[in-house]
Parts: sequence; structure tokens; C-alpha cells
Amino acid sequence: MSGTLNVFVDQIRDNIIKIKSQTKAKFCAVVKANAYGVGIRLAKYICDIVDYFAVANVLEANALAKYSGKPILVLSPPSIEDIKKIKYKNIEFAVDRVEIVEELKRQKERFKIHVAINSGMNRYGANFDEFLKIVESAKKSENICMRGVFSHFYNSDFLTMEKQHKIATKFFDVARANFNDVLCHISNSGGLMFAEDMVRVGIGLYFNENKCALSLESKICEIRKIQPGDIVSYNAHFVAKSKKTIAVVPLGYADGINRKLSGCSVIVKGQECKIVGDICMDCFMIDVTGVDVSVGERVTIFGKNGKRYNSVCNLAKWCDTICYEILTGISCRVKRKYNANYHRKIQGKKTGERSDRPNKTNTSENKRQHV
Repeated sequence: MSGTLNVFVDQIRDNIIKIKSQTKAKFCAVVKANAYGVGIRLAKYICDIVDYFAVANVLEANALAKYSGKPILVLSPPSIEDIKKIKYKNIEFAVDRVEIVEELKRQKERFKIHVAINSGMNRYGANFDEFLKIVESAKKSENICMRGVFSHFYNSDFLTMEKQHKIATKFFDVARANFNDVLCHISNSGGLMFAEDMVRVGIGLYFNENKCALSLESKICEIRKIQPGDIVSYNAHFVAKSKKTIAVVPLGYADGINRKLSGCSVIVKGQECKIVGDICMDCFMIDVTGVDVSVGERVTIFGKNGKRYNSVCNLAKWCDTICYEILTGISCRVKRKYNANYHRKIQGKKTGERSDRPNKTNTSENKRQHV
């Protein structure tokens, strides 16, 4: 493996518990895009303290169901073809067109749906007239359970959230008047004051008061001395002006190290070391002149090393992007290591153990029977 993404499970659990303490609403952990790059196996370490999971599509839902029997919501409305690929009974999904509901009514299976509504983002979601048609169609169905109605905040400022919540409330009122135990949800971790029946938390799983429950590390694999005039990496963008000690780190853009990070710093032995030259597909080089290092020395791309800390948000700023893109860009070549010290048992195993095997009992009981 080229590097390791350390996942500090205890801190993630603490983040969840803190958010839950601020609201009586159900807690939905959004783990789409491989849990924002962290790895879908995270689910088995937190399933005992969450009520729901949410993912982007049916493929992700089927993968997640191997690790948890909790309800799983597919947020992006799937096609009929994709709905037919659902393998587990705990998978629920979004709809935003009455045509889909009408097609589902012709099936012999039972389905649990959440109606996605448009409160202003204009991505997915039914407008009010379409929503009323969906409600009327679902009411006349014997095989469709209206499990929820939801929308999504497109901005985090209070006035925007208040405006969207007001729009969504009109939909929620209709849903509650027509269905029992329907879950109305719009809020993320930054909008707990608008929590309604459930709060959906994604990136907030990993951040609390600017502390990140993740770190990305690798190890020096080569060290070389170079002379004035020597070139480092492609395109001769770095030419040494003096004697330098250069170390090679086996992480590259194929691992998720953005090429815009050339010229930025990583941490070695508690000291900032600058990335020199273009970042390669499989490695990058750093200037360790004056730092007493050897092959095998730990290199921290983001996280804590000694007394220094580099945040994933800093990397995002250097790359003129957002932390979501940095995390989801970390490829499968990077090992995910789940550090869990809490003393509980989840799915019949001690949580300190790391295993790729799903819970067999949970999986077999949860299998969806297609008719």
C-alpha cells in the first residue's frame, strides 16, 4: 500500500453523540461515496448509535447493507431498472416523479419510499403539484409505504436555511396529514434548529470544532542528495539552487494527492517539509534538508505529527477546492485503518478487531426476495 488513511472511530462516535445530544430527532449518517472516502466499513463501527444510513445510489446501498441492518436511504431517485437491483429489505429510496410510483404499484413487492422535494436547490425533488400527485398515488397503493419526505439545504447561512425550511414545511404538513409516522427531514449538522424528524450528517461525522477524526500518512521510501542545478520530477519545474536532501514519498495523484499541492508542505518529525517538483502518478518528493530522517520515516499529509497539525481543509484551500473533494479523491490504493478503542460489541465482534467480512446472520435475514 502507498499510504494509510487513519480513521479515529472513537472521535467519530463522540461527534455523533454530541450532535444527538442537541436534538431529539433521529440521526442519519450519510456515508455516500465510500463514506466520503473514509471507507464503507465505518458503518459497522457506528451502527449501534445511528438510526439510519444514507447513500447516493443502489450500488452503494447494496454494499452498505452487508455491514448494517439499519434502514438505508438512497438519496438520488433511482430508475425502475435500478430499483430492481435492490437486494436487501432495509433499503429505502427517494422518488420525485409520480410515474415511478405508478410503476411501483404494478409490482408485487413492497417498497418504502421517501419523496424528494424541491425547496430551492433545483437538483432533485418534486415541486408541490407533482408532490400532491405522488401523495394521492401512494395513498391508493397497497404495496408502497410512504416512509419519509425530505429536501436538502443548498447553503449553510441561517436565512437561506430558514427560507428553505419554510418552503419544505408546506410539503411536510401535507405528508403528516395523509400518512402515519412519516419522517420529515431537511437538516444537516449545521441546521439542527430545523431538524424536524431526522437530521442527516455527512462531513460532520469527521469534524468537530475544527478537529478532524482522520489523518493521511505515508513513509519515506527513498532519500537522495542532489547538487545545484539538479532537477526534481517532471518538466523541470524544480531546479535546485543549492545542495539538497530529497526524500521520495510513495503517494501520487493516482492515490488522491492533487497535483496542485506541489509547493505546499507535509509534516515529517514535527517539521514542515515542502513538496518539490511536480507530483507524479505514484509518488511525490519533499525537501528534507536539515531534517534527520531515514527510509521508513512517517510523513503526514494531513493530521498530527509531533506538535504540528495540518488539516484537510488547508489542503483544500491550497487546491482551490473543498475538503469533500480531497477526501473522496483518496483512492483504493490507500489503506483504511480503523482505530477503535471503545469497549462495546458490534455485530457479535469486539470493535477493536478489523475485518472485511460482513455479518452473515444480518445479511441472510436481510436479503430481499424478488417476486
